[in-house]
Amino acid sequence: VLDIDGSLDSNARIRSDRLTIGPHAEIKGHIKYSGRRQPDISPSAKLGSPIEITIVKRGPNYRRPGYYWHQTLMWGASFLFGLVLLLVVPAFFSDVAQGSKRIGPALGFGALFLFATPIAAIIACITIVGLGVGIAALLLYVIALYSAQVFVGSWLGEKLLGAEVGVGAAIGRLALGLAILRALHMLPYVGPLIGLVVAIWGLGALSLALYKRTRPQSPAAA
Repeated sequence: VLDIDGSLDSNARIRSDRLTIGPHAEIKGHIKYSGRRQPDISPSAKLGSPIEITIVKRGPNYRRPGYYWHQTLMWGASFLFGLVLLLVVPAFFSDVAQGSKRIGPALGFGALFLFATPIAAIIACITIVGLGVGIAALLLYVIALYSAQVFVGSWLGEKLLGAEVGVGAAIGRLALGLAILRALHMLPYVGPLIGLVVAIWGLGALSLALYKRTRPQSPAAA
């Protein structure tokens, strides 16, 4: 918020959420204002020239080509990240993809870990002994949140293209699924909500895969 209630002899370019020009303001120069709200100008203010007003709308600008280029880069980054996981840890990738098929448990565990993990990590950071553990947990938490879209995208690609065996088929499913998720994330109003559901879903699938790998295996019957 910017308040002007005095003398201004030069030109000015103002970017603010809100502009208020008081009754004692005396502006001799030209003002260019850009913000999210209309400026509040007192009728008693003395203006040398009308204020040039540009209202900035919230949310992405779908008319700019740069917006779509940015979304393409984000899709490429997530695809490369998922490709590395697919090629380096294919067995674990498959376990998480299988966990994504259990939609109910994945959403439940994902919602739990989405909020419980950062709280536990911050509490651990308070103590000197647990500082390293808390920082490491936060870093892993961020990586897990980012990878959530990869696993949900792989599940979505499998639903559309089928579960054909092979690395090439898995890469195709991953690319298609991530492209669809990126397009859904671009939707106005519902895009952020879809992104939250994907994060919870993928985080829950990751938790189910980790639980499957860490739980003790019962010995086979003789």
